[in-house]
Amino acid sequence: MTNPLLAKKIIGTVKATTTRWSDAAGASTLILGPPYHESWSGSGGLSFKHYFGGRVPFRVEGQSFTVDDGHYVLVNADQPYEFCTDRESPVLNFTWFVDPADVGSAWRAASSHEESLLDDPELSAPAPEFVVAVWPMPPAVKALRNTLVRSWQMGTLDGGEVGRALPVIVDAVVAEQVRARGDLRRLSARRRSTRLEIYARLQRAKAFVTNHLTEDLSLDVLASVAHMSKYHFSRCFRELHGASPYDYVLRRRMGAAAELIASSACSVSDAATAFGYDDLSSFSRAFRRVHGIPPSRWGRKKTLRPRYR
Repeated sequence: MTNPLLAKKIIGTVKATTTRWSDAAGASTLILGPPYHESWSGSGGLSFKHYFGGRVPFRVEGQSFTVDDGHYVLVNADQPYEFCTDRESPVLNFTWFVDPADVGSAWRAASSHEESLLDDPELSAPAPEFVVAVWPMPPAVKALRNTLVRSWQMGTLDGGEVGRALPVIVDAVVAEQVRARGDLRRLSARRRSTRLEIYARLQRAKAFVTNHLTEDLSLDVLASVAHMSKYHFSRCFRELHGASPYDYVLRRRMGAAAELIASSACSVSDAATAFGYDDLSSFSRAFRRVHGIPPSRWGRKKTLRPRYR
């Protein structure tokens, strides 16, 4: 059966240097280019918010997030949010207002049993309420973003290319939301609203780790980023991820170090210094703990498979 998202007719318009592509009904719209606004506050439709080439602070119903090259935030329909961009920043806007019917269809496909999908393939489902947090960009979405931006910069972006990208992005976002619903059950807080708040704060700390791997990532720092006491943060982090914040940071750092050693002329000692190790033997022990071999044996063709999302 043809994916209904692929059948959408996409119409392009340009305002200044920013391009808007919408389906015929106006239910799905991609905004690509320099931001329309330096600051904005209000509410709108169900949307995927992403900016790259800089960092953009967002507030969604009182929660603070930072959107950058590697992260995005989801905003539910009619949910109040605000953001601001620096006029001097080269940041580019990559925002997709998504048709709730498309999200509902993708949600049903991702969360229902195969039998029910086969029995009634055309059954519609309402769009769920998204878990509001800062999310890492899925590799497939990041690759599509890069492709669309290149086409936009070359002036060749068309409705067909945008239309083909939409289902991939919707599927990736919905899959992350399905996983998040399962993750929430690991947290011991009794109220769902409390679990959602804890989840969002832990995601904020994880995003901070991604953007500051070479800086101080002590328990005190991460707890402060999450606005939690360090003991509460440590307990909740372990509940959610099955590992301590220290182990999570160690694996992320050693993962990045392995990529650096494998893909460039960077020496092992340079990698150790980059990630804050003054002692090469300490770095080698940490690397072996994560990867099972010393960094000196990490070949250029070795493929890294991160253990954590």
